[in-house]
Amino acid sequence: MKFLLVIGIMSILTGWNVMIYADELRDPTRPEIINNNSGPVTQLELNAIIISSDRQVAIINGIVVKVGDTIGNAKVISIAPNTVQLEAPAGKIMLFMVDKGLKKPASGS
Repeated sequence: MKFLLVIGIMSILTGWNVMIYADELRDPTRPEIINNNSGPVTQLELNAIIISSDRQVAIINGIVVKVGDTIGNAKVISIAPNTVQLEAPAGKIMLFMVDKGLKKPASGS
């Protein structure tokens, strides 16, 4: 804390422009939320499915998608507890959630 105080005083006295950007701080546990629609995707891997009372999302190839979104040239048609269905120019694609050591859903206590 003293270091920041010293930097602040020095910047005022010397006219330095010292700025700290909160945008540079990123939560490493938060998934990347990007939708890269550039070109066809040759390999689709279903990483996770998150279903609650107010949302249904899936993470495919590390990208968060919901029904109606596209990933590559495939459009997400439905998201179920263990599957995601997509529509691509070549036809329908069904992705299955395989057991990757996932825990069971929490039960209300």
